[in-house]
Amino acid sequence: MKKKQILKISIVVLFILISNFQVILKNETHSNTSINTNMVSHITPNNGLVNWLLMFYLDGDHQYELAIIDALNELEAGFSITGEVEVIIMIDRHDEYDRSTGNWTGARYYRLQPNSDPMIIGSEMLLDLGEVNMGDGTTLRDFVMWSQGLFSAEKQALIILDHGEGLTGISWDFTSDHDYITLDELQEAMSGLHVDLLVTEACRMGYVEVAYEWRTFTDYIAFSQSSMLIESLDYEAVISELCLDPTIKPWELGEIFGRTYLELYAYCTFQTFSVVNCSLLDSIVESLSNLSLELTNMLPGEVENLSAIRYAADEYSLRSVDIGTMIEVFQIAFQDNPQIMNILNEFEVVYEEAILYNFNAPYSQNKTGMSLFFPIDNRSISPWEQYINYTYPGDLTNLDFLNDTTWDEFLNEYELRAPFIPLESQTTQWLSLNKNYQIELTGKAVKIFVLIVEMPAIYNFTLSVTSGDMGFSLKNYFGDSVFKTDYMYADLVNPEQGNTEQIIHFLKPGITFVCLNSLGNASGIFHTTLARTIEISLDQEVSGEFLPADGLNPPNAAAKYYSLYLDPGIYDIIVKTSWPVGLEVEIINHRNYYVVNHLYGVPGANFSYQHEMLEKRFLIIGIGSYTGTGSFSLIIIGQIVDNPVLTFIVIPFVLILLVIIRFQRIRRLKYKFLL
Repeated sequence: MKKKQILKISIVVLFILISNFQVILKNETHSNTSINTNMVSHITPNNGLVNWLLMFYLDGDHQYELAIIDALNELEAGFSITGEVEVIIMIDRHDEYDRSTGNWTGARYYRLQPNSDPMIIGSEMLLDLGEVNMGDGTTLRDFVMWSQGLFSAEKQALIILDHGEGLTGISWDFTSDHDYITLDELQEAMSGLHVDLLVTEACRMGYVEVAYEWRTFTDYIAFSQSSMLIESLDYEAVISELCLDPTIKPWELGEIFGRTYLELYAYCTFQTFSVVNCSLLDSIVESLSNLSLELTNMLPGEVENLSAIRYAADEYSLRSVDIGTMIEVFQIAFQDNPQIMNILNEFEVVYEEAILYNFNAPYSQNKTGMSLFFPIDNRSISPWEQYINYTYPGDLTNLDFLNDTTWDEFLNEYELRAPFIPLESQTTQWLSLNKNYQIELTGKAVKIFVLIVEMPAIYNFTLSVTSGDMGFSLKNYFGDSVFKTDYMYADLVNPEQGNTEQIIHFLKPGITFVCLNSLGNASGIFHTTLARTIEISLDQEVSGEFLPADGLNPPNAAAKYYSLYLDPGIYDIIVKTSWPVGLEVEIINHRNYYVVNHLYGVPGANFSYQHEMLEKRFLIIGIGSYTGTGSFSLIIIGQIVDNPVLTFIVIPFVLILLVIIRFQRIRRLKYKFLL
């Protein structure tokens, strides 16, 4: 045989090997939505004067991208063209977490237009900026200046929607090395600019330190002292009310944000929202400085008494305290001290005048509008050590509050001497399957069960609440959620599901902590058992409903699991949704290994996955959603391979063997010829 023939045979064998041995594991998400493809337009700045200009800084460059897109859809749904309200939106997206509305990435400017279809963006795109850093104050400044140059308005509001972390900052951008805007950076970015109202939809921004830093560029601030859920504010309701009455004042618009926020949640728990008059912040700081001087003079002799007072003000918040609650507790403790009582009374008057509106849910009644950094002891200072130590590197550089008050000096003296408050250790109890546990919780309490997961399986955790409100969550050995998303839990309050809290989920071997919690007296029965899958067939389409969501959070985390036996072959697993939900799909093989478990948090898209079976085995498909709402369908289609062993192993092996034998014969012939 000639060399060319050997080469041809080798190429054929190589082709067969490649075509038969490659494992086709294709992971795709196909969006069922599209974007309004308006070309970039140029608007001539208006010569007239509108009542309101709203500027929305929507940072979606993180894992909650879906909520940012939904906020824009809500604005479109509630907006009507009146000629009195103009809305400019800057929105930045991530390239991974959401697949809806065309799945474009980068940042864009939009001019809000009415649109009732949540599957598209109907607003007018003004600029396509490409990728930008939303965690840079310069980006925010450019947006505000550009918007203000576009429209003249009697009143202006800036709304920032993104992650927040109190004194650390706001607006995290994941694709820009998780950069964020510090408090001072935002103040510098807005230098020379002014808005009548600043609204933040971000966690725990309701600090007096935050309001004081940002008083330089706004008259009113609306924010929350508490954590906020994936999507909190009701933008459709807010913009609808504003369009109906564009003459409302800035503080009244802040009231609408807060009122509709709590009205959105039929069963409120921790929500808080307040509107602050920035013109009174200087007086608040003066009163606080006067109080801190008196408290400092009491040290070190009264340190234990002050520690007990601080603990009484809020025993559950280790880092901060509500100002109104602190004043009330101090008034009780120092009622025999006329000098301190005068300061506290003046402090109370100016504080109550500054809080124009305060909305709080049943479990946040001790929140009166603004918080203050007041650690319960020095273990709770981190990550804000710079607050009492200017040389410590941190995010509080140039913070006006630290320069203009003596509160930080008091904390420095207090934290050096404050006794440690012992943290209560939580007792645990072993959890057995198929057993009813009577649960009695008093006040704000937690009960922890320990489950030893000996075999991988689907577990059904059910809590039947007989009185009060209770919820529970699952944690792994390290205290982290056992789920990919932190939002897989059974909520405290969900009467629409009756009195049952439930988690149904696949668990791998290990230790799982089941944490039951309440915020008031509550009782119930807790039960855990193994769950069965729903058996389906090839080419059979099945459908189901996601649990209704309160806002964008489901009341329970009950995934649906389907199973079927598959012959050797290549199969397409397709999940379609009726709504851009936060879709979660798990695929588990017969060895209880995850084939797919990394698509958590990829919302707004249908799901398609191609899987190859080399032998006849069963497969489990789990479907859930951390945002709830809507329906889904599942179908598995594929092509069965009759004899995979022959196709994938025997034939290639025989061909390789023939080539080797033939090649050896040629070598022997050549050797004999040379001899």
